[in-house]
Amino acid sequence: QSSKRPCVRLLGDLGDQLDSTGEKGTLKYINDLDGGRYQTRNKTDLGTREEELHFLFRALDVDRREGAMGVDYSLQTEKYRALIVSEAKSRTELRNPVYTSCGLYDRVYKLRVFTDPVRLKLFLTGNVLTEEIPTLTLVDFMGSQPLVEGEFICPKQNAPLVATLQNLQIVLQVLLSNDFEESIEPFIYHLQGKLRPLELVKSNLLRFTVEAVLRKFFKVVSTVRMGKLPLVAAVKTSAECSAYLQSLFSDLKETLSDHQSRGIEESYFHRAEGLKITSASTVSSESQSDVQTKKKVSGRPCSGFLGEQLKAKLADGSLYKCVYGADCTFRHATIKGKSEKELSELLSQLPSPAQADFKKALKTKITKT
Repeated sequence: QSSKRPCVRLLGDLGDQLDSTGEKGTLKYINDLDGGRYQTRNKTDLGTREEELHFLFRALDVDRREGAMGVDYSLQTEKYRALIVSEAKSRTELRNPVYTSCGLYDRVYKLRVFTDPVRLKLFLTGNVLTEEIPTLTLVDFMGSQPLVEGEFICPKQNAPLVATLQNLQIVLQVLLSNDFEESIEPFIYHLQGKLRPLELVKSNLLRFTVEAVLRKFFKVVSTVRMGKLPLVAAVKTSAECSAYLQSLFSDLKETLSDHQSRGIEESYFHRAEGLKITSASTVSSESQSDVQTKKKVSGRPCSGFLGEQLKAKLADGSLYKCVYGADCTFRHATIKGKSEKELSELLSQLPSPAQADFKKALKTKITKT
């Protein structure tokens, strides 16, 4: 005889196919930029969550995903920060191997990206140097010394920028993956190493081009789908993201260390600054006077003006020349009537490559006379 009672097992199977609202299917999916699909039982704000996680799906170590996103792929900023702090406080031998880079946390924990939850979320979602507000900038990774800006070579041998880039590299390691350990290191070495091929780059141009590199990196990793933009390397994993960032800085070093390409880059920089000025609403007379006052601050002699008087030549054979004239922010000192000691003191205030060029020109001049 057949029973009219429903089969318990059949009801169980149906239950697996129905969610709490009675709709078929209990799972939804979060999609990344590369076509990957990730199951989630949390069906709220799928579009927003996808947009927030695009950067992490690529730049974050795969083994860290549960810590940063949870099992339902939803960004958990505060929980992830607490996890980082917990791992940083753990003894080295007890630390989760995935979080070994948290041993560097004590070097950057005072940065605003760790003290401000809003800034931490901006970083984890790839909002660095974007046109949107709010966004992170280089200032958020700045050390104890403020970044040097101006139409002159940094008098501190780019130490503030070096400290800022070192902090950024550590943040990339601590929050994303140890794959980023050497991502900016070669460029940092070019700024503070033995040879220093970027020694003659003006501080404002250097900051402008560094920001451009970082802006491109975060934009590509966060928003660009593979196949939409030709890239030197793929950026689907943290290792590939690190390699891409290193390649961008390598290209920048080549550009800025070459006199001709640096001149082109500088022209684009001044063009961008000019467009920024003309697009501003109005500039008050007070701010204009402030700018004029700032121009008179530097007492350092102008290498171009001095070199022109000595007929000195750059490494590429071109003659030294000041191209800024009355707008030059450096002091136009004349060598006429100066004693050998006074001239020596004047030259000592210049960068070492310029000193070498000028001493060579002086030697040639004395030989001819």
